[in-house]
Formats: sequence, structure tokens, C-alpha cells
Amino acid sequence: MQATSSQNQANRQQSTSENQAQRQATSSQNQNARQTAAAQTTSQNQSTRQSTAKEMQNTRATNVTNVQNNYSGGCYDCNSDWDGGSAAAGFVAGAMVVGAAAAATTPPPATTTVVAAPAPVAPPCNVAPIAVKDVPYYKCGATWYATGYGSGGVVYTQVPPPPGY
Repeated sequence: MQATSSQNQANRQQSTSENQAQRQATSSQNQNARQTAAAQTTSQNQSTRQSTAKEMQNTRATNVTNVQNNYSGGCYDCNSDWDGGSAAAGFVAGAMVVGAAAAATTPPPATTTVVAAPAPVAPPCNVAPIAVKDVPYYKCGATWYATGYGSGGVVYTQVPPPPGY
């Protein structure tokens, strides 16, 4: 009986070893198949992308050539009389009526010219900023200034006194 038990144990160990070897072989085969498929797919995708890019480039080149060959340097359909001249006549008549009405109701323009003085680049006196609600103000005598930006950079403009001053 002990011989049968030892034989059974040996058979189980051998079967376990064979099963493990078979699982490892199958796993290796599956991994190789996945890697091969991935390499083929990657190669096919790259080939497709390159082919599409080349086709798009050729299409653009063909379109440019067609436009260049078909452009005559002039006006397309310039001699067509699409409206028989009626649109131009209507426009001229409408402009004359509107112009006459505007001339009859519009007073002559005034001849006053306003020239704005440029904003000072610095306050006329040397003062430190006074912060009012986190906004810097500058006081020179009774006049208040605030900073702004002009085409030449920072400028100071005269402003009313801030609230509370």
C-alpha cells in the first residue's frame, strides 16, 4: 500500500510539473503573438499615416497649381451685365435724394478746434503715493493725480480727490 501511495504522489508531482510547463509555454506563445500583432499594427498605422500625409500634400500642390493655371490676372466675369444697369441707377438716385435731404437739414460745421494737452509724465511736485483702497494717488498742493498708461508708458492725469479727502 505504501508503494501505491508513493507512486500516486510521484504521479501528482509529475502532473503538476507538466501543467506548469504547459502554462508557461502557452503564456510565452501568447506574449509573442501579442508583440507580433502590436508590431504589425504599429507598422501598418505608420504606413497609413505617411500615405495619407503624402496624399494631402499632393492634393494641396495640385490645388495651388490649378488656381495658378486658372487665374487670368483680371476680373472674373467683368463684362457680365447681371442687373442691366438698374442697380447702379437706383443707387445713384437714392444717394442724390439722401444727399439733398441731408444738405437741407444739416447746419454748417463749427470751426472750433480743441487741442488736448498731453498728460504729464510725472506729477509737478515730488511726492510719495497715497494709497486709497489700494489705489495710488499723488497730491501736489490741492491737485490730485492718478497713474495711467499712454503710448509712451506711465502718465499722470489730474483727477478729483479720492473719497474721504
